[in-house]
Amino acid sequence: MGVSALETDVNIDSIKAAVKAEKKEKIKQEWNTHFKFYGFVRNYLTYDSRQGYAANEGLYYFVPKDVLLNQYGQDLNATPEFRYLNITTRVGVNMFDYKYKHTYFTARIECDFAFSIAATAAVALRLRHACFTMTWKDLKMYKDKTAEVSLLMGQYWHPISIGYADIMSFETGSPFDVANRAPQITMDATLNRKFTITGSLIAQFQYASTGPNGPSWNYQKYALTPEAFVAFTYFNKGVTARAGVNVTSIKPRKSGLDANGVEVLVNDRITTFCPYLFLEYKYKDLVLSAKTAYGQAGEQINLMSGYGVSKMNPDGSWEYTPMQSSATWGYIQYGKKYIGSVFGGYFKNFGTTTSMVDTDPKHFFVNPFCDPGLMAAWRIIPSFKVKLGNFLFGVEYHYTAAQYGKNVNNYGLATTDLHWVGNHRVLAMFQYEW
Repeated sequence: MGVSALETDVNIDSIKAAVKAEKKEKIKQEWNTHFKFYGFVRNYLTYDSRQGYAANEGLYYFVPKDVLLNQYGQDLNATPEFRYLNITTRVGVNMFDYKYKHTYFTARIECDFAFSIAATAAVALRLRHACFTMTWKDLKMYKDKTAEVSLLMGQYWHPISIGYADIMSFETGSPFDVANRAPQITMDATLNRKFTITGSLIAQFQYASTGPNGPSWNYQKYALTPEAFVAFTYFNKGVTARAGVNVTSIKPRKSGLDANGVEVLVNDRITTFCPYLFLEYKYKDLVLSAKTAYGQAGEQINLMSGYGVSKMNPDGSWEYTPMQSSATWGYIQYGKKYIGSVFGGYFKNFGTTTSMVDTDPKHFFVNPFCDPGLMAAWRIIPSFKVKLGNFLFGVEYHYTAAQYGKNVNNYGLATTDLHWVGNHRVLAMFQYEW
């Protein structure tokens, strides 16, 4: 008995449907195996008792502004502020578990909306991370010891940022912590699962050195030298200890005026160092951590610092002297569902290494979130948050005090009228993550 044309068409349609379903299932398996979307919707409510230096619409807080008296004795900076923003809402995708021979590949793209367009209320996507990593596992060393080597390329956390306090505020400890995201090539070599050697070459982009034309990555571009970073990490039984140093070399100018008033090419350069230490101990729901950095300049890694001109040569070139400062924080956290924590940070300005030519602003380049009269600052943050599945709610109280002074000398240090100014910040955060 023959097969009808209708039955043939039905069989062909069934085969096509089965092939299509199989292809769809393979795509689904591929996606679930190698891709994962993540992110969160986050809302911040903040109240500040006075004006302050801050970025990202005031969410990334540095220090309160100094007293600014008018002729009637009113402090024009003693104005409270309130904000409700969700611009830190974030989205990203991880790509993982790809392998070619003995090389494992992962990648990440991540964005948020914390980028303002001009002075309007509009925001736009901001690139946070865009990088991939190649990893080689179980490399034989000696006897039964093994090593793992990874190579990261792209924009990611500056390696000096690794190790931070898990507070809710957007600045996560800055300016008492050194932090930065930047394009980089970073190699980690982990030996016997206990020691890691890290080496990086880092370009400036969103976080840049300051200079005669304000913050700009052009100064590094003129210098032809990426930042260089090296660190050593030990980790075992909940303990992590890391020591490292970051080296920055920039050319603040490409031309200048010589003794005859002629614009000439110059070879200005300033090279600075920032060593740091990080310690952490984790046991069950307890976290203890601390970090300290002693930096020269370092404004591109969020130190409230800068540098000045120490000499102006007849050939039009300038010589520079960096400001020196320290930034230190400590943190304790306990809990898993109901989480309490306390953060404390301290910043100190030690002045420049040698005398500056003068303290005229055009010869004294500082972080835009740093007043030339700033001598010290400290912050305390008690915090409580509740984690209910993917939902997180928390409240923090910040007290930030800054010490200012007058008559800044040629070492960048205020000499008279030293006084403290404080800001009270109350912050609430609501976040749903996936």
